[in-house]
Amino acid sequence: IGHGYTYSKYNTLMHFLNVVECYWQNPDVNNIQILGKDIRTLLVLSCQKIFFEPSHHGYYYYGPFLCRGSFRTEFDLAVASASGSASATVSHSSRNSHNNLVLTDRVYEYSYLKGIVERIFRGANGIRFKSDNAVLNLILLSLLLDFGLFDQYAKLLNIPFMKDLQHEADTRELQVEVANLIYNFDRKHTEDSVTRSKVEELIYEVSYKFFVNKNFPINSSQFRLIQMLNGDSDYQEYVLLCKIYMSLCQIN
Repeated sequence: IGHGYTYSKYNTLMHFLNVVECYWQNPDVNNIQILGKDIRTLLVLSCQKIFFEPSHHGYYYYGPFLCRGSFRTEFDLAVASASGSASATVSHSSRNSHNNLVLTDRVYEYSYLKGIVERIFRGANGIRFKSDNAVLNLILLSLLLDFGLFDQYAKLLNIPFMKDLQHEADTRELQVEVANLIYNFDRKHTEDSVTRSKVEELIYEVSYKFFVNKNFPINSSQFRLIQMLNGDSDYQEYVLLCKIYMSLCQIN
C-alpha cells in the first residue's frame, strides 16, 4: 500500500504516514494491511527516535558497524545492547577503508517530523479519519501527543472512548480514561504473565535502544515478552495504550 521509505524491516513510520494520508477516507484500511502482525514493528513505529537540530531538516542513518570478517554471522532480531560491536552510531567512513553499516533506523529531526505529521492532519480539511481501526487511531493519537498537536487535531481521530469524554482534547481526562482501559484489559487477560509494568519497561527499552540483528539472547525477558505479545493480536492495542499513558504522564 502506498510508497514506503523503509530502509529496514522494522522502521515503518514514513510508510505508515504515507498510507494514512493516501487512505484517510477509506473505512476499510486496517493495521494488519500496513504493519503486519509482528508486535516489533508496532514498537519501533510508536517509539520513533528523534533528535533536536532545527538546522538539519531531515534525518540521520543509524545502525551497528560490522567488521569485514563478520559477514557470515547469522542475524536475528534483537534489541541493541550496550555491549559488543553493535552500538548504534551515525554512519561515517574511516580513513583507510569504508565501514560497513547495517541500517537499523532513520532518526528524524523533531521539527521535520512534526511538520510531516501536521501537514497530514491539516490536509484532512477537518474530516475525521474514516477508519475505526483501533490500532491505527491509537498510533495517530500517540503521534499527536508526542509532537504537541493533540489540542489542535484530536477531534479528527475516530476513537469511540474519546468521543465520550466531556472535553475531547483534555489530556487529564484522557489519561484517566486510558488508565481505566488498561485496568479493564488486565482484568480480562490473566492467562499469561504480560503486565503493564513489563510492557512499559519494554517500551522504555525500545525508546532509547535500537532493534538490531546482533546476538540477542532468546532467553532474555524482552524476547519472552515479545513472544507473548505476538501470541494475541489484542496486545497491539494494549501496547499502544501503555505508550499513550506514558506520554500523558509526561504531559500532565
